[in-house]
Amino acid sequence: MQSSGPSFAGKRQLLAAALATSVAVALAAFPSPGHAAGSDEPSRPPSAKVDALAALPLDTLLDMEVTGASRFAQRRSQSASSVTVISAAEIRAFGWRTLADALTSVKGLQVANDHTYSYLGVRGFFAQGDYNSRVLLLIDGNRINENVYDMAFLGTDFPLDIELVDRIEFIPGQGSAIYGANALFAVVNVITRESGRDGLEGSLSTGTGHHHIVRVGGTKRLENGASIFASASRTRARGPEIYLAEYDNPPATDGRANNTYEQRKSLYLRAEQGPWRASLVHAERLKGAATYIDFAFNDPRSYYHDTETLVDLAWERELAEKTRAQLRGFAGRYSFDGEYALSSTPVINREEALGQWWGVDARLLSTRWSGHMLVAGVEFQKAPRQNIKSFDLDAAQTTYWDVQTRSTRVSVYAEDQASLSDRVTLTLGGRYDHMSNGPSAWNPRLALNWKPNDQLVAKFIHGSAYRLPNRSDLVYSDGSLHSEKVRGNELALEWQPGNRRRFSLSWYHNAARHLVAGSIDPSTLLWVNRNVGRLTAEGVELEAEQRFASGALLRANATFQHAHDTGELPIAQYAARQIGNVLVALPLDERWTLGMDLNAASRRGQAAGYGVFNLTLSQSIDARGASLAFGIRDVFDRRPDDPGNDPTLQPRIAQLGRTWTARLDFRF
Repeated sequence: MQSSGPSFAGKRQLLAAALATSVAVALAAFPSPGHAAGSDEPSRPPSAKVDALAALPLDTLLDMEVTGASRFAQRRSQSASSVTVISAAEIRAFGWRTLADALTSVKGLQVANDHTYSYLGVRGFFAQGDYNSRVLLLIDGNRINENVYDMAFLGTDFPLDIELVDRIEFIPGQGSAIYGANALFAVVNVITRESGRDGLEGSLSTGTGHHHIVRVGGTKRLENGASIFASASRTRARGPEIYLAEYDNPPATDGRANNTYEQRKSLYLRAEQGPWRASLVHAERLKGAATYIDFAFNDPRSYYHDTETLVDLAWERELAEKTRAQLRGFAGRYSFDGEYALSSTPVINREEALGQWWGVDARLLSTRWSGHMLVAGVEFQKAPRQNIKSFDLDAAQTTYWDVQTRSTRVSVYAEDQASLSDRVTLTLGGRYDHMSNGPSAWNPRLALNWKPNDQLVAKFIHGSAYRLPNRSDLVYSDGSLHSEKVRGNELALEWQPGNRRRFSLSWYHNAARHLVAGSIDPSTLLWVNRNVGRLTAEGVELEAEQRFASGALLRANATFQHAHDTGELPIAQYAARQIGNVLVALPLDERWTLGMDLNAASRRGQAAGYGVFNLTLSQSIDARGASLAFGIRDVFDRRPDDPGNDPTLQPRIAQLGRTWTARLDFRF
């Protein structure tokens, strides 16, 4: 089945024209900035819906505070990175239901979905099926990539409900100088929202595929100053019917599969008192498996089952003037079990994985030396279990692999942001990781910020990052695997003329080596992973943002990039050469807001280019404590393809086409 979306391969002019046209149409719907700012005619009150979009000063919205770039709070323009911030108000205005939905709007990113997991492509690197192991995912600055597959959960498998998110910080580039392994191409930091006032809250949601979600939560503040917040949700979905062209073989099968059901449970708890903060994140998801090429077609016995639990206890206090100490203890557990009805045998194959880890992180943050902002810390992590097993459910319990390992990591890191003058800031940092299961790693970072005036910031950023082979990689290795490594450079310009507009331009170059790639060993005829892949990528990213006094928002971005590989790991073809997004949030009256976003990308492998338009109509919380939202994804039913799991047997996976959701939120 071919995509009905347009092909943009090699047609930059077409993509640019489409984006320009969309921006022009969107601008026509708005009052001019001058009129919005100061007309004699009284301005319409901003929609309470765009409450978070309009509640803060406009210059603050354009230069929001971030914490993920350097582990301390600073304005986006001051950070040693080209940070993108997505607010909770934007998540609601555009009807984004998952972290992957929200990240689709970010410059330089492409997101694919195989109807089980979502995969992120960053700045010329995209590898379908790598479980996002080259991107580090954080919740409130704390790592949540599990320790068996190194998976970063982005879709409905993300353990936190999207309603609990205050903002998403996307930090492109190499982040190992601060966070260690896995931050090869980017760090995604999800910040949870504050507890708010006492009371109960919740939501009811329904949509395509009989997809139903119920969430309830509440906040309680105690007389001793402590606050407790709790939220729990339950998802049940029959799942939509999907079309798989590789299984369209009449009369045996028609390529239409419905083993796409989903069941999900999640729990979030947080308690705070004085310098202490504790949190618990737990999520469990059961998902029907319908798309993997080796599975028997549409067999209801095939499924994936992911469970993750994260516990965190943090303490923070001022030790001396301008010096604060932070101490954090953490623990996590991830388990996976999947059963697969294979097309080659009547026997069910079962895969199991179990990862457990705990550790402590202590750091100091100080500004006691004039012109310096310093963070330094030490981290210890113990992983007592990193197990993976594959076997058949036959009488003999035929086992293909049963790996049980453990590991320890001790890390030291530091970063100093030094003001060389009123206009120039130099950031120097690095991290040393000593690991029991691999070679030690040293990763530096350097950034130079030059601010010639109050409106313009120029940044030069250099960094390196690494990723150890995970347990899944090692299962298929010959024992010779070692770390993947990336070095990157970036030049960025950020211009904010006034408090309503923001423009940015970035050029980047990444060079990755020792990427893990698999092939058939001719001597044994077995699949073996080796460090043979090399990838270079460079590109240009542009973004423009306009905010209006009415609460309206217009943002457009475009990416032009080129990737080259050495052939052993032929993944460069899957990175779209052109990517573009246009977002418009338009208050209709005091309560209703119309959100529109257009996502476009060029060819990715055998998946044709596409352009998808999404629409959301949302309402603010009224005096009765209720609000409504209606959303349609892929309004024009373009049904684009994403890259498949196998370049020969499954080169493309068709997406769902037009889908809808409706949601009711309430507070008491």
